[in-house]
Amino acid sequence: MITAEHKHHLSIRDLCIDGNAGTPNTGVQDFTWAAIHLYDCTDCIIGCCWIRNYICDGVSVQAGRRVTVTDCLVENCRGHGLHPGTGLQDSVWSGNISRCNTNDGLFFCHAVRHSVVSGNVLADNLGSGIGHLGGGGAGDKYNVVSGNTCVRNGRWGIHVYDGTDNVVMGNVCLNNSQSSPGKYPGIGVIKTTDTV
Repeated sequence: MITAEHKHHLSIRDLCIDGNAGTPNTGVQDFTWAAIHLYDCTDCIIGCCWIRNYICDGVSVQAGRRVTVTDCLVENCRGHGLHPGTGLQDSVWSGNISRCNTNDGLFFCHAVRHSVVSGNVLADNLGSGIGHLGGGGAGDKYNVVSGNTCVRNGRWGIHVYDGTDNVVMGNVCLNNSQSSPGKYPGIGVIKTTDTV
């Protein structure tokens, strides 16, 4: 619906995007088709947007620096609700609600650095509340995940996989592992070093 590449000082605010997908949502599951998709943008804000029933990710921000995603509600999206990825640096994801999405509420992708995910509610997603912090390969590093509430998600509340030098603190993880009761811990830490 909204995409931008190589832009600076862009603000996307106070919008409602309804993709009109049913439940279960059987969309394309391709983050490049996200309802709001930024690539290699700098000093941008996505704020107070309501994204629902979309055919893939709700908000995807790939590459770029200093992008803030705040006070958004993302629900019933086919992919991930929120998706920081592909070399994104110095981003802030705060005060968002991401619920009832087909994959993770928030998904860390590849080589996300120096980013903060705080004060979000990630609930009733079929995947994890917060997924794949660490990312493998070049890995996610120097990120902080704090003060989030992850409840009733299908897999982990928070999934930390591979990567180094990340901090996960002060989060609440309740009643996750809904897809397979008892299989996924509230916080799963796998192949991870130098992480708090």
